[in-house]
Amino acid sequence: MNKKTWAITGSSGYLGSALSDHLENRGHRVKRLTRHQVALTDAKLSSLHFQGADILVHAAHDFRPRKLPDLLRINCDGSKRIFQAAKAAGVSRILFISSVSAFEGCESIYGRCKLMTEKIAAQASAQVIRPGLIFGGKDGSAYGRVKKLMSLRIPILPLIDQGRAKIDLVHLDFLLTRIEDLGLSEPVQSNPIYATTETLSFLELLQRLEKKTFFKTVWINFPYSAGIGFLRFFERLGIRLPFWSDQLVSLLKTNPIHDK
Repeated sequence: MNKKTWAITGSSGYLGSALSDHLENRGHRVKRLTRHQVALTDAKLSSLHFQGADILVHAAHDFRPRKLPDLLRINCDGSKRIFQAAKAAGVSRILFISSVSAFEGCESIYGRCKLMTEKIAAQASAQVIRPGLIFGGKDGSAYGRVKKLMSLRIPILPLIDQGRAKIDLVHLDFLLTRIEDLGLSEPVQSNPIYATTETLSFLELLQRLEKKTFFKTVWINFPYSAGIGFLRFFERLGIRLPFWSDQLVSLLKTNPIHDK
């Protein structure tokens, strides 16, 4: 196998750290770029961070801003600087980790931010990858939050729109191998590449996690608008719940039409 040097942004995060470990175990050299080295807010980002890298995987995302203008300013502008710095350093292949929440007409702030960054990535001739809800390994991200909520064995929980929303999932191991393959051999495709391994309804996902707790939860159904409005009401009061409203929108409102 042709060994390469990979630069990974967001390397201290759930996906970035797992990808870095995977690539090193496969014999590649990895430049682990954390937010302390390559910050999305760094207006004077140096290309030296990417010097010697053959492939960049941009997996960093700043979730802290809650308003779209702030999210775009930090993530989109920051991503553009990262792509430019990588190009200046001679990186020949760029992969951008987006999300199935990103598509034209998407409702979530997160999805709109990712979609805008996809367009910036395309200008840098980057390959866009849209993973589903990632599970496996340390179970980070939104899946991990749902899993943790179910492990609390709360007797009664709200269910949005009868749990009918379709959730695309991707196992971490599959995604890591897919990213490696895309970085090494496959030509850049103009359309985003989806990475999913199965599709469940939201209720089926919850029931799967429920079985692992050996505890039966009673679900109280809420219409979608009422459930999201309920979360936003508490957010305005400054009360933190297990999910932000936009996190739930991103989870439940993914691309309805895509090629797997």
